[in-house]
Amino acid sequence: MGISMLWLAACTGNPLEDPTGTIGSASSGPASSGSGSSVGAVDSGVVDGSSSDSGASGSCGNDVVDAGEACDDGPGNGGGNSCRDDCQFNVCGDGYLGANEMCDDGNLVDGDGCSSSCGGASCGDGQVDPGEDCDDGNADPYDSCTPACQSPACGDNFVNGDEQCDGPPSIGCAEVFGGGMYNFGTLSCSGCAFVLDGCSNCGDNAATGIEPCDGSDLAGATCVSLGHDSGALACVGCGFDEGGCGDCGNGIRDGGEVCDGADIGGATCGTGSGTPTCNASCQLDLSGCDYCGNGMLDGSEQCDTTNVPGTCNMQGFDGGTLGCADDCTFDTTMCCGNEVTDTCTGAAQCCGTLTCEGGQCCTQTLGDTCANNGDCCGVLNCELGPNVCCTNDVGIGTECTSDDECCGTNRECDNQTGLCCRVADQACSANEQCCSGMCSSNVCVGNDT
Repeated sequence: MGISMLWLAACTGNPLEDPTGTIGSASSGPASSGSGSSVGAVDSGVVDGSSSDSGASGSCGNDVVDAGEACDDGPGNGGGNSCRDDCQFNVCGDGYLGANEMCDDGNLVDGDGCSSSCGGASCGDGQVDPGEDCDDGNADPYDSCTPACQSPACGDNFVNGDEQCDGPPSIGCAEVFGGGMYNFGTLSCSGCAFVLDGCSNCGDNAATGIEPCDGSDLAGATCVSLGHDSGALACVGCGFDEGGCGDCGNGIRDGGEVCDGADIGGATCGTGSGTPTCNASCQLDLSGCDYCGNGMLDGSEQCDTTNVPGTCNMQGFDGGTLGCADDCTFDTTMCCGNEVTDTCTGAAQCCGTLTCEGGQCCTQTLGDTCANNGDCCGVLNCELGPNVCCTNDVGIGTECTSDDECCGTNRECDNQTGLCCRVADQACSANEQCCSGMCSSNVCVGNDT
């Protein structure tokens, strides 16, 4: 092959032109050896010592580089390989897509969709291709050409020129205003300019803007409104602090809860026995305690504080108010009319119209009518005759020191006996009832002795 190519290169003029007119004029048979009038068919292939160098005419695809061929890879021609189907080298700009080429539009011009290096048009290659406004060969979003090879414009999500923002900003108000007028919230963007609706001044004790709270201003929010059961809501950094809120049923005492689930906060039954529990409302349930003073009937208790099951009537009295003693037994001191005792310390212990006189419940007081001494209250006696209650009645054993201690009128105190007696003409039943010492025909006669 090398010898043939060197020979062709050494020739002058058209290498395929026969200046003598004798080349190719003979038949296809071999050329005569002496006359030179006829020459066999020229093997324009490469002289490489193969059988193809015998003088037979070559063709593209025979894996031999023949005259007019730049290459010949036989079955390896075409298909994007380095040698085309026409036995020419596959190079950029020939219109054939070759190996390592992304495109080949048949020219080496940039900006028509396929670069001069057949690398394909792409944003950032420094060439303005179809569909691109610009291409500065870099990805800087803030210069005169965006990373998308478009001219800067509001809405392209890149801040350029006099734009304050472009797209949804993720910047805090304090970052822009330095914590001055606005120190809380996040800016929004509209028309590539900042919108301050989401900004506020946290710390002025007024919940404004998007602040859920500010200091003591909770804007009406409570633990309950935020979904908790109880507790005190607080505000920290203009945000709700729900640490003081309680959720009854989570097993944790919070938000002012007395107890929650098994957590009873160390509560005991005090002086009693047993263990308190926690009810569904996170309040202590003392029903498991057995001790006097818890307001519940435990063990052998008749009553407990104001829990008094029963009445004075059930205890055999006629009326009154049944109470509870400190030892959780019934207190009947305010009951009345048990017909067993008529002692009293006040009228409240006496039933109906009875009054308390001299420590006894009675109906008849001084001057009231009576039938006997038992009808009269306290130390009063029943004066026979007029049948009225008085301090001292006449008769043996009714002592006196002055006349006014003796019941009724026409009664005197006998100076000698020191007993109350009746004056003359008063009814009597015995001599000793008369001051004169004489009772005749049931009438006192004579003068006071």
